[in-house]
Amino acid sequence: MMEVLPADSLATYITEWVNIRDSVFMALRRDTLNPHSALQAECRIVDDSVRIELARIAASGNYLFSDVLLVREKISPYTEDGELVEGAGIIRPFFDSLDENGMIVGEKQKVLSCYRTFLAETLKDSIMDIEELQEFIKQEDVVYRSFLAYLHDYGDTDLSDITRATEKCCSLVFDAANRGCVSYRDATVYMALRSNRRLVQNVLACLGDIRCGRVHGREQAWAYACMILQPYVSMDALCMALMSQDERYALTGIASDTSGALLRLHEIIQSERHRLSELPAMLLEILVLTI
Repeated sequence: MMEVLPADSLATYITEWVNIRDSVFMALRRDTLNPHSALQAECRIVDDSVRIELARIAASGNYLFSDVLLVREKISPYTEDGELVEGAGIIRPFFDSLDENGMIVGEKQKVLSCYRTFLAETLKDSIMDIEELQEFIKQEDVVYRSFLAYLHDYGDTDLSDITRATEKCCSLVFDAANRGCVSYRDATVYMALRSNRRLVQNVLACLGDIRCGRVHGREQAWAYACMILQPYVSMDALCMALMSQDERYALTGIASDTSGALLRLHEIIQSERHRLSELPAMLLEILVLTI
């Protein structure tokens, strides 16, 4: 029984087991002539046993937030998909060019008004082809970066309408793919690269606000804690595989700053005890149990 594994070894064991497990269950599904209910049940018991053991190892390690990112990236099944990675490389210059665009000039209320107007117009006009998808991402990037500049100032502002409208706009992209106006690969890659860019921008804004002492009150501190943990919980396997080198570099810095930022937020929240040092291991344990 293994007690502790370094993060890269843990990722290797997870990947090897998932590959074996998926191959076994795929073979059982293909053999339709003979039912294998008993064999499938036995394989699921073995799968649960291995998963629980890997989760135990993950929970017992002294891991860092950088280890969580390493494991999540290494176990992604898309890292070896050369065609997908190549497709992302072709699209990435478009995302790099977004940095050349300015931001909205004005106070936070003007930014929110522009954000809501942009989303409403997108929903009205829809997204019909790849050019309109690019224009949506370009304009959204401007309003989103402008929005983040005032993130600490929104406080009790109800932003749920922006969240819902953004989700509907994202659905338009895949509706366009369903209609054949945009290829599924383009829709998937564009939206994955968009997600990566937004996530990094959001966490960097949060860390900057925490560093500058702009976070006040327990509710806001909880919200910021949730946002800076997003790279460790919400980046799916595709997003992990399609990160750019700049994003990997940014996430390295984010990982090194996460513990300190959470400690500052803990001081604001003033909970009686915390287990911040154990949090990376907890996140890895949850990851293993949900694979």
